[in-house]
Amino acid sequence: MTVAAAPAPSMFAIFRRRDFSLLWLAQLVSTAGSALTDLAAGIYVWRETESALAVGLTLMVTAVPSLVVGLLAGVYVDRHDRRRIMIGTLLVQAVIVGLIAIVIGIDAIALPGLFVLLLINAGIKQFFDPAHDSLIPEIATDDELTSANSFLSIASFGSTAIGFAGAGLLAGSVGLVWAFIIDAGTFVFAAACIWFIGRYPMPKPEEDAS
Repeated sequence: MTVAAAPAPSMFAIFRRRDFSLLWLAQLVSTAGSALTDLAAGIYVWRETESALAVGLTLMVTAVPSLVVGLLAGVYVDRHDRRRIMIGTLLVQAVIVGLIAIVIGIDAIALPGLFVLLLINAGIKQFFDPAHDSLIPEIATDDELTSANSFLSIASFGSTAIGFAGAGLLAGSVGLVWAFIIDAGTFVFAAACIWFIGRYPMPKPEEDAS
């Protein structure tokens, strides 16, 4: 008598893990918010200067930290509590983006000042990403990693598209300031999601063989 093989688990089974659902939701919301800020900043700079070069510089300052800060951030994350790093970076980003909303709202910032705030915001994000990525194998089993990474990629690309579309919609309706206000709110929401994730032990550093 042959025994029927057990059915393969659904790829959506990973969402039964509460911590993964929280991590996925945090990424979905915060990435959409970041896309809001990136495009809204570009639109704002274009409205102020009508300069393609200035818009290019705006996009550049959001990309440079990944080259300069990325490696240092990875080393730091390896030695410190990843959950605290994620919460801390999200809250700092909420403050920075909230400040951008205020100074743009009252028309009290020059472009160099905006570039500095965007640069700092992008630099802080470099600490979140490696902490986020290193936590995934702790939450998901080896068999679940493919599904986990697939859904996180979908969340990243999908929420970026939503954020870009949202920035354009807000720019043409209620105003660009709301893009930054909403982004600040997404960071606070994402930090709350990470707060409710369980604590996972830090990976032990590999010891040199004697």
